[in-house]
Amino acid sequence: MDSSLLNLVPVAEPETYAMLLAGLGLPGFLARRRKRSCAPLPQDAAAVFFTWLLH
Repeated sequence: MDSSLLNLVPVAEPETYAMLLAGLGLPGFLARRRKRSCAPLPQDAAAVFFTWLLH
């Protein structure tokens, strides 16, 4: 095996992960906010989950 060859593995920078989370979180936050303004959410966690699941 030739020791002069390097295997480089690309590693994303932390800013990339921050942009990914912001890109996924912002639309989710806005959708939840818009949904909340239309109808109040149930306080029970299971009810919230099943309401989300059925929509």
